[in-house]
Amino acid sequence: MLTCVCNRPPQTRTQLVAQLNENEGVKAELQLLDASAELYRTLGPSLVRTDAVDAKALVDGRIDRIKKDLRKVEEQVESLGKRRLEVRAELMGKPAA
Repeated sequence: MLTCVCNRPPQTRTQLVAQLNENEGVKAELQLLDASAELYRTLGPSLVRTDAVDAKALVDGRIDRIKKDLRKVEEQVESLGKRRLEVRAELMGKPAA
């Protein structure tokens, strides 16, 4: 059971890193545009026009949220690693370090 729980955070971490890289790429592309550029974003099944300032703020907000989620997942991985060592030590009959 502990192995099953330990496998989830790295998968989530991989997804978050991929999302972070994608959003940082979008941010870099947005910086290349001038303020008068027409931008559209998907909202459900439709495209909605948005200005460059709003688009940059939206991407920056996404990047911040992803970084926070990534920190949480890394803390979970660290905690699960410590717990796994404790369980291993208990099973081997040795006190946890």
